[in-house]
Amino acid sequence: MTNLDHLLDRVLAHGGPIHLHLSDADAGRAILDRLDSITLDIRALVAQGALHMAILKDVQDKVASLTAAVAANTQVDSSIVTLLQGLTAMIAALKQQLADAIAGGADPAALQAVLDGLAAAETTIAANTQKLADAAVANTP
Repeated sequence: MTNLDHLLDRVLAHGGPIHLHLSDADAGRAILDRLDSITLDIRALVAQGALHMAILKDVQDKVASLTAAVAANTQVDSSIVTLLQGLTAMIAALKQQLADAIAGGADPAALQAVLDGLAAAETTIAANTQKLADAAVANTP
């Protein structure tokens, strides 16, 4: 390590003002050249830091967008699950009504009510199935 390196290490370690009195002009020129080189390196690091900050901001924006998309998909998925659970419960209730009607002597009015309920469920399932199919196609890359 040269005397210049030791001097620069002391400057960096202490951080305060340093006063130099050089009797050798070549040594003074070497110090100024070295300081110029360090200044250029610092400027390059600052520019590189700015570039990294821009990249980081872009990544943060993309993560925020992805998080919002995941939240939206989660809501859609939850809605689909709720819909399917509701349809399953409706079908189970209609099956039970049909079983009760048959067990109760097959009252024609009760059987017709169950058939009407099954027809309504069938219509609802068909409409929602088409909506789900359309949504899946529309949101599939």
